Amino acid sequence: ITHDHADATFGLDDLRNVQRGMLPVFLSWQTFQFVAKSFTYLMHANPVPEFVGAGRHVQPQVAHMLGKPPGKAPDTFVASLQWNVLAWPKVGEPFEPVDVAGVDITPFPVFHGETFLSLGFAMGRDKKKFVYISDVSRVPESVMDKLLEWDIEYLVIDTLHPELEYPSHMSLIQSLEIIERLRPKKTLLVGVSHKFDHEPANAELAKLRESKGLDVQIAFDGQELHLEGVAV
Repeated sequence: ITHDHADATFGLDDLRNVQRGMLPVFLSWQTFQFVAKSFTYLMHANPVPEFVGAGRHVQPQVAHMLGKPPGKAPDTFVASLQWNVLAWPKVGEPFEPVDVAGVDITPFPVFHGETFLSLGFAMGRDKKKFVYISDVSRVPESVMDKLLEWDIEYLVIDTLHPELEYPSHMSLIQSLEIIERLRPKKTLLVGVSHKFDHEPANAELAKLRESKGLDVQIAFDGQELHLEGVAV
């Protein structure tokens, strides 16, 4: 989970309708605290959280908060979740990958508004990466330095409006600045507003292949990607 806003967390219990067995959920300590307050019944019904990656350094500081909440787990149909808690996102700290179902995932912090940090994620064991940044207004330079070390096969990035700047999301103008610096092999834009008309906008974006050597398109629901170059 990228961050603790409602649009990123409030579908958690609906996972009960599609999951098959216990589902691991990876989230920052910041987001876990929000979820624990918002879905107290999911805390009763599921195991005590495990701390993973840099989150191992958080656990001793919050040990008094990790006990099971008092009371019996509800005898109802709720999501079956295993909480895996990462560290509170901080700019300037080293990245540490975690194993998610056998795949190396590296979380990193980005600004989602100037006073709030969200998580981006990079998938891959070596320099070739799939990079996902769904909620971002600015990428810290220390994070950009690390992203520039990677050979990014796919970049998925937040793009709310074509031109209008917004406090907590990037515009197309801003995301293209990031894309030009990182030069991924392919970029998909997500979180777009109604100000984009999907097919005409993609036709315009396709011109970037000729003019700047960039493969950029707006993503669509149900889209499948084949990550042939990314070693997971």
